[in-house]
Amino acid sequence: MGENSTPLQKPRYDWLDAIKAVAMAFVIFVHLGLNGFTTFVMYTSFLKLPLFFAASGFVFNPKKKMSIKQFLITRSKRILVPFLCLSIILCIFDLFTYDGTLVEWAKHSLDLICMGEIMWFFPTLFLCNFLMFIIFKITKENDALVIISAVISLVLGYFCITGKHIFMTVNAVFVAYPMCVFGYYLKSLLALIKKNYLIIIATISMIIFIALPAIYKYRTGKFNYINLFSSLYCSYFYDMLVAFSGVLAFFIFFSFMKFPKFVVKFGQNTIFYYAFHIPACKLIMFLLATFVSPKFDASLLSASRKGILIYSAVTLFTLIVLAPICTLVNKYIPFIVGSKKKKLKQ
Repeated sequence: MGENSTPLQKPRYDWLDAIKAVAMAFVIFVHLGLNGFTTFVMYTSFLKLPLFFAASGFVFNPKKKMSIKQFLITRSKRILVPFLCLSIILCIFDLFTYDGTLVEWAKHSLDLICMGEIMWFFPTLFLCNFLMFIIFKITKENDALVIISAVISLVLGYFCITGKHIFMTVNAVFVAYPMCVFGYYLKSLLALIKKNYLIIIATISMIIFIALPAIYKYRTGKFNYINLFSSLYCSYFYDMLVAFSGVLAFFIFFSFMKFPKFVVKFGQNTIFYYAFHIPACKLIMFLLATFVSPKFDASLLSASRKGILIYSAVTLFTLIVLAPICTLVNKYIPFIVGSKKKKLKQ
């Protein structure tokens, strides 16, 4: 790549898959109890889901002419079908540890799926994609109007702070939609601005991203974080500045980096790992606690830094174990992760 070349000259954005891989790693480690690293949890809260939403916006193509029906069918296959399939599979896994009758489990599972409390990211992403499609169609791809819509959505997000999860996390859409739009316009930014200037922009953004939560902690004595699922924010617009700065810095820096194939592959299969990392890790921890040592307990390990390192190693092992299963899923039942079955070459 030349000095002033851009990542958009590549036929495929491997670095974008790498961003999704890192975001997925953040999700996994936080989900599995790395709360002992409070600073880690604080900073990753501003990145893990915003990076996914921005990545979705980055690959959005308004030039591709589709009817509303075609769009809904296409995105349903890509997002809603995996949401339903994987939610049902996870609820079946939950049956083995559920403390109640079969009828109670069925009602509990139905509530989880219908309320969007399980795999909530998928319906939120679907609604964001649909909103982008409609806005671009109504405004006839007028950049000014699209950006205004994103700003209005961000402001509405402030008035929709509930401090708790609501149906299908619809309040998160007001925050996620501007992130998708931001990702869409990052494509133009990377294409139009020279590398040297991009690095300066990314450096300033990274400084803002690192400094603002630290300043908040210094001034209030509290850790700054966001939680889109539960609609929790410490200082909404302050938090948004942190999140957008982090996304901007990561996108620019990653766009000029090369990544190993396994990282790219991991990023291409985030749906699968998002669904199965928790039950798989719990199963392995249960086996270790039963047959090796009772010290292999998530709550015990997450209480110390040494334990966290052990837990991290177990988590990494879990992902390695899941890799061949992921390959089989992509080969034989790809629809449950939103993929198409590859046609055999003649």
